[in-house]
This record gives sequence, structure tokens and C-alpha cells, in this order.
Amino acid sequence: FPGFTAVYEEGTDDAQESAESTLPQFEEGAPVLEMVYPPLQGADACILRMDGQVMMIDCATDDQCQLSVVPTLQKLGITHVDAALNSHPHDDHLTGFEYLEGTATIGKLLVAFPEDANFVIKRTMRVMAKQGVPVEHVRDGDVLTLGGATLTVIQRQRPDLTENDRSACVLLRYGECTYLSLGDVENRAQSMLAENPPECGLKADILKYPHHGHDTLDNRLLPMIEPEMAVITAARFRAKDAYAYMDRHGVPTQTTYQRTLRLRTDGHIWVVD
Repeated sequence: FPGFTAVYEEGTDDAQESAESTLPQFEEGAPVLEMVYPPLQGADACILRMDGQVMMIDCATDDQCQLSVVPTLQKLGITHVDAALNSHPHDDHLTGFEYLEGTATIGKLLVAFPEDANFVIKRTMRVMAKQGVPVEHVRDGDVLTLGGATLTVIQRQRPDLTENDRSACVLLRYGECTYLSLGDVENRAQSMLAENPPECGLKADILKYPHHGHDTLDNRLLPMIEPEMAVITAARFRAKDAYAYMDRHGVPTQTTYQRTLRLRTDGHIWVVD
């Protein structure tokens, strides 16, 4: 599809080498942005690295962090995370950061909610203070950088919105390639995004489906995003409606259930494996 994404499933080393030999190549010398989802079920964690810098968006629950995120960081050889961004203070996105000590240090934790928003973030703040991790705040419209890539924070705030609906979403852009994480936003925030899109837009090659596929997407959003692929951080049997919704609209899906998912781009093409 436009921008080209290659997907090859698990198989023998020979099969993968054969598949890789037929793929278009990244531009010679171009820095490559790598995004890795550890094996997750009903939780979010994504590891990004480029130009020697490492960032994370969320870190799953405490147990899934220890079972999946930590081994993934070790396999990648990552011992320091320059910036860790939390989309919203729920345990399936935040508490895993407490358990990276001994595997990877955290340069700073970026939060989109007050540090006393609920008991989950209060606990994590206590642990971060004990570990000496500085905490900074991000808000709607803030732009973060990772090498040559930019990450724009998109967040809808209103007193009557749930914490899920106030999730900090992220639009990542590197060259011609884009990726959108919708955190855990549900119907009301999705409606607000459709009615009042951010200045950076919502169009993205790859969509991280919101809230682990628990709900279908607002019908107005999909044509605005125009994704060529969706990532759902849950098994198909746990998110039947979301997978069926993507299937009906002809958007291929990839799951993080029981497997590691890697996305790479040089700003011109995506390779997914």
C-alpha cells in the first residue's frame, strides 16, 4: 500500500530471510526509526529508538512489565530510556515504569495528568521519587522529538470526561511516514476529535487502536485517519468487535498478543515484522 508496508509472519529463519530479500530497501544511510511492542494482552507499552535515543509510550501493568517489557528491553540491549511518556494514569499503562529499575534507567517521566489525579499515579510518583526520576508535564499541542521524528501530543480535556477519554494521544511523524496512538480514548473523546481535529491532523499510515479494541471506532474518525494498518493490543477473542470493524473496512490488523511486533521506517517506507 502507499508508503509500502511489508508484513511477514512467524516461520523458519530461511523463510524470513527469503521474505526479507524481496523487500524494498531502506534508503542507504538514512536513520531508521524503530518501534517495538512487547507481547501484551490488554495493556499498552511501546519502545521507540532512533539516533541513539530511546523513548517509551506507556509501560503496561506491573506483572506484564516484568514478564514482557523487561525481557524485550534486555533483548534490544536497552539500558536507558531517555523519556517515558504516560498517556493516562491507569495501571495497564503506567505502573510498569516502577519495575524498570535494574534493567533500564529513566531520564524523565512525562505525564499528562496531575500527579495526584488518582491512587495509581500517586503510587508511581512515590516510586519515581525514590528512584530519582524527574517528572515533567505535557499537554495538548506539545511537540516532542526523537532523532529526526516528532511526536505531537493530542489531548482533549473537559471536566465531565473520563480518564480514558482524557488520554494523551500521539501523532508521530518521520519524513513521509506517520503513526497515531489513540491511547484509551472512548466514544466522547473520539467524537470531540472528529468534530474538532488537532492542527497536526489525524491522518496516519499506522493506527494504534484505542482502548485495546474494547469498542468500535467512531465512524467519522476512520476516514480522517485513513490507516493502512492497525495495531490492537489484545487478542482477537478479547476484542472481537474491533477486529471485525477493521476487517469490514479492509484495514489489516496486527496483534501484540503472544508475540513481539516491530515497526521500522526510514521516513519513506514501513517494514512490519
